Amino acid sequence: MPRVDEIAAATGINTILAKQQAKQAGLVKELASGYKHEAIAEALATRFETDELTIPVVQKNLQLATSVLNASNQTLSSVTGNLEQALTTAADALSAPPAARKALMLRFNDLLDQTKTYVNNPGINGINLTGQHSAPLTVNTTTEGGKLTVANEQADANSLGVRNITPSGWNSAADVEISINQIRNALNRITSIQSRYAAALSAITAAEGVNQAAVLAASSTAAALVGADVGAAVLEGKKSLAEVELATWGEHQIHRHGHKI
Repeated sequence: MPRVDEIAAATGINTILAKQQAKQAGLVKELASGYKHEAIAEALATRFETDELTIPVVQKNLQLATSVLNASNQTLSSVTGNLEQALTTAADALSAPPAARKALMLRFNDLLDQTKTYVNNPGINGINLTGQHSAPLTVNTTTEGGKLTVANEQADANSLGVRNITPSGWNSAADVEISINQIRNALNRITSIQSRYAAALSAITAAEGVNQAAVLAASSTAAALVGADVGAAVLEGKKSLAEVELATWGEHQIHRHGHKI
């Protein structure tokens, strides 16, 4: 049959573990908020931050930004495809007779006009980086104030500097060469934009890793605190047992000698 001190020690440990579970849940939330605390007591006493500052929300927004950048890259790839076809069309026009050149001019303009459809798509959640009504994309990368901003740039053929051919255009090889040079410059600009998107995607990947590490650190810290408190509970139990034994020894001395030590 368990002694009174053993029952008390077991009850004490259960009480501490129950408190620790509440402490762990609060600590994980506090650490997930990204706010730096000097002490656990401060962390537990500080009100939990709003959802906008939590790691799960930041991670979700980073995933959305990734989708926007990937979709924008696909848009630019479609524009590139049309420009490359327009480049081939212009190259064919260099040696084409006047009658055939007119048909090539129409195809050239159609290819350029189609790029407007690509860039003016609704985007992801209404976010568009390449269309007529595009806007910069800014996203929190961490809960500690880190931000990433990706500039918008209208990327249809005309906005990139490739001009439609008028009915009187392409009268000479020199006129066609102008269009060819415009396309090459536009393709270079697209490459530059895609490089910026690639850098932004790399930054997002790094930020996601930092946030995941923060979550793991919070969990590990909470787990370590559980272990520390359990260890403290065991020591407290041993202390209680020693006190009981000392008290018992004292009572024995009272009965034997008639006074307390």
